[in-house]
Amino acid sequence: MRCKTLLVAKRLVAWVLDEPMIYEKLAPFKYLESVSGLWELPSAPTERKARELDDRLRLGSYAYER
Repeated sequence: MRCKTLLVAKRLVAWVLDEPMIYEKLAPFKYLESVSGLWELPSAPTERKARELDDRLRLGSYAYER
């Protein structure tokens, strides 16, 4: 229950830690997936936008690696 309350609070204030403990360990696509999950964004448009960013930034395999 406490974890759910914390996520609700983060959504309300749009707060992400300045010193992310777990985010720095995630591959770029996993990071985007985590953040979009916090905001409860639909997965299909989120994945499409992530792939557009991948194309623009030319991340290649780095988008999936950490």
